[in-house]
Amino acid sequence: MMFKLTLLILAVAIALPLISEFADRSKSYYVSSDPGIVVITGATSGLGLDSAFDFSSKNFLVLAGARSQAKADKLQAKAADKGLSEDVFRAIVLDVTNEQHWEDAVRTTKLAMEETKREFNGLINNAGVHHRMLMER
Repeated sequence: MMFKLTLLILAVAIALPLISEFADRSKSYYVSSDPGIVVITGATSGLGLDSAFDFSSKNFLVLAGARSQAKADKLQAKAADKGLSEDVFRAIVLDVTNEQHWEDAVRTTKLAMEETKREFNGLINNAGVHHRMLMER
């Protein structure tokens, strides 16, 4: 019985650091030492929102996509509440099913690159399309 208890304690002692390592999402992707611009679709909730705030906290300029202007306004307010300025966080309207929104996002990204002299570091395409979303229209 004592042997089983010792094994259990040892297993927990080994597992805890691994669990905390996996829980920190920022360690699951490469983070540039020279923060640039990242565009994230589906940034109003879940993993997209967490990633947007995480990259912004690392001094990247995040262009965070929301499906409507109202959602973008709420997202920008959430970022401001977290102390993130427009130097590192900008909510943009980007519905992935709307071609004009993609064109606007590319234009916004180019303007941000010129304005801030930062490079484009990547796109995180987190948005998804599901049947309920199609029915909302």
